[in-house]
Amino acid sequence: MSLPDLTIEHARLIIRDPIVRKDIKTKFGRNALKKVMAWLDAGGADADRVLGWLDDVVGNDGEIYATFTAGCEDDTYSIKVRGLGGLYWTWAPEYGSHGFFSTLPDAEDYVLGTWNDNLISSASERHRKAFVVATQKTAQDSSSSTPNQQSHLDYLEDLGRKFDEKMRDSGLAVTVKEPSDSTEFTATFPQGRPPAATPRTE
Repeated sequence: MSLPDLTIEHARLIIRDPIVRKDIKTKFGRNALKKVMAWLDAGGADADRVLGWLDDVVGNDGEIYATFTAGCEDDTYSIKVRGLGGLYWTWAPEYGSHGFFSTLPDAEDYVLGTWNDNLISSASERHRKAFVVATQKTAQDSSSSTPNQQSHLDYLEDLGRKFDEKMRDSGLAVTVKEPSDSTEFTATFPQGRPPAATPRTE
């Protein structure tokens, strides 16, 4: 059994995976991701070339997400659920590959239904969580993130301001004003040991 031909919809899922994006950069060079997306949008020979190449990537680089063990105690074999970018398929010796599935549970359910009588255990060994794109990760983690509703840069800037305030309050930081202009900056140094003047260069 073999996998069906990849479609452009399949390709859009697969190229979300960091492994595939790295391969794309190696294969197609500078600005590779934009070029590949444009080729898929346009269709034709370039899109077919990308799909053909992705077929090889699926065969060689698919990550293992779950493993089932089937057979008997003296003669077991593994059934793998593999995937890239949120697209999943199964593989087993002598059975080949089957797919595609849009979720990891769907792929696992296929294994349970197909090999039900031969599985040693109905529970799979999970090797990694289901694929989640970066934007989804950000949304899922936002409620538990330290800066809450602030952006990461705003959060760091706020920490910097609070640190400066504590340093000035403790006497370990002073604000120095350059005589030649109105620019103010904060210089930090041990109390009673101000830094030597730095010669100005024109």
